[in-house]
Amino acid sequence: MNAAAQFLDPEESSSVREVGSGHYRILSRIASGGMASVYLGHRVGVEGFSRTVAIKKLHPAYAEDPEFVDMLLDEARIAARIRHPNVVATLDVERSGRDVALIMEYVEGAPLSHLMRSAAQMQCLPSPAIATGIIVQVLQGLHAAHEACGEDGLPMQIVHRDVSPQNIMLGTEGIVRVVDFGIAKAASRVSSTRGGQVKGKLRYLSPEQVSGQPVDRRSDLFSTAIVLWECLTGRRLFDGQSPGEIMARILADDVPSPARFAKVSSELGRVVLRALSYAADERFVTARDMARALALAEPPASTIEIGAWVERVSGQVLKERAQGVARAEQSGFTDSTPSRPCVVPSPEHSLRAMLRQSSGGPANEADDAEVHEWTARTARARTQRLALLGSVAALLVIVTVVLVAALSGSSSTVVSRTTFGRATSLSAVLTPKVEPKTTPARHRQGATRATSDSTRSARAERRAEACSPPYYLDADGNKRFRRECF
Repeated sequence: MNAAAQFLDPEESSSVREVGSGHYRILSRIASGGMASVYLGHRVGVEGFSRTVAIKKLHPAYAEDPEFVDMLLDEARIAARIRHPNVVATLDVERSGRDVALIMEYVEGAPLSHLMRSAAQMQCLPSPAIATGIIVQVLQGLHAAHEACGEDGLPMQIVHRDVSPQNIMLGTEGIVRVVDFGIAKAASRVSSTRGGQVKGKLRYLSPEQVSGQPVDRRSDLFSTAIVLWECLTGRRLFDGQSPGEIMARILADDVPSPARFAKVSSELGRVVLRALSYAADERFVTARDMARALALAEPPASTIEIGAWVERVSGQVLKERAQGVARAEQSGFTDSTPSRPCVVPSPEHSLRAMLRQSSGGPANEADDAEVHEWTARTARARTQRLALLGSVAALLVIVTVVLVAALSGSSSTVVSRTTFGRATSLSAVLTPKVEPKTTPARHRQGATRATSDSTRSARAERRAEACSPPYYLDADGNKRFRRECF
């Protein structure tokens, strides 16, 4: 038995029933086992509060048996003491006369048994890393159960005793949860086990369970190792044509390594075989020890990788199942209150509601006339605002064009007059200006230097002519030298 939505029962989906005090309402049956059924339900609260839950109830034939009622209540007491994200939470217990209901967290996912069947058909078995990641989360949840204490602070010594793929839930978010502590053994358990009965699914029992010996947490580790072995190989570990043959294989103490059937590292194979030891003393002491050994042998996949594998092998089934759950939830709401679409009200509806509220009754013809008048006024005001905005925008465009043209025209005219000596037309204003070519500075310096050199050369020639000879005779006949020649 588990709390997942496996198959919505159409025979149950048409009726909505209250449970216990009326806080919970059954919408549809989603799973059924030998002693009890699990239903999709709602927690009904004030101010429209609701929460989807799973409701577990005994079959009518067992609801009359006080022992089975005590077993269900024991499950509630045990699960309520286990607080871990890898264990499905028990939220409440409802009882009305002999009718007992267990209220549990609803898990949107599928059991590992279903996922492995789909993976085998698609030839998409989990990789060693994904298989290890799943089992490590299972072991973390089991360790929390094994270490749980009662209200008195003493260890409860819980043993699940039914670890199997059917009781391991996975969702597309990659979180793994252990479910169904219905046959769990605890030191504080009120009900007693009938002599000679074997509890749990036969293929996943430990040797001490098969032989009727006392069990402890190491029995859960043996069952968990069977699940891991089958995830790695895609095969049954203990198979047979009859229950007796299956039990004989479990007691034979002849477990092959998973490396014989799959690509598994020798380190991971040794961890699996140790957990599958016939003698409990040769196994790991705690679930946490086994989880650590697995993580060292094969680094576990992340929740993202596990969720991607779940989506790949069973995404469509989960989607259809979620749609069925949504339909069942909608039928539950419709049964109590009419369904109202979630829409944004228009101004007319808002005004009508305001008038209805102010008048204390339904809207009349006067209210309708006022609504229509208000709507018309609103439309006229909106049209006037749009027209005004359009006029302002057009005026701004015209002013901008005129300013740009004026500024561009004046600057181009100045350039035209200084360059060509005449006014410029509009085409000249719109034509990109071409700057006159200018002589680089270094070229201008070279030209200036050449001009000064030629001037000095002419001066030298004139001085040479004047100074040949460099003297002259004065009035008395004396020789006088020219000063500018020296």
